[in-house]
Amino acid sequence: MFGAVPLVLKPEPQNLPKADPEELYAQIAEDLKFAVEKLPAEPYSVSDIGRATKWAAQGFLTRVFLFYTGVYQKESLPLQDGNVITKHQIISNMFPLIFS
Repeated sequence: MFGAVPLVLKPEPQNLPKADPEELYAQIAEDLKFAVEKLPAEPYSVSDIGRATKWAAQGFLTRVFLFYTGVYQKESLPLQDGNVITKHQIISNMFPLIFS
């Protein structure tokens, strides 16, 4: 809706230029990958309903992958360290019992 937006990484007042979509999506993918690795996979108790889980983060990562590769006609989703997330990685992480 807004097109390219600035990539803000520090909570300081700044006047930043619009970020390149590849750089912006690399940061989003890196944050979601971190969440997938760190959040618990087990469901919470009844009092914790609504909290984030590994599977919620994996679902968002999949949606970001589908959007980025569809809109920008790319084969993979970039990461900040120069690596990429491929279609095979998304499928094998979302459906580990089927594709393992």
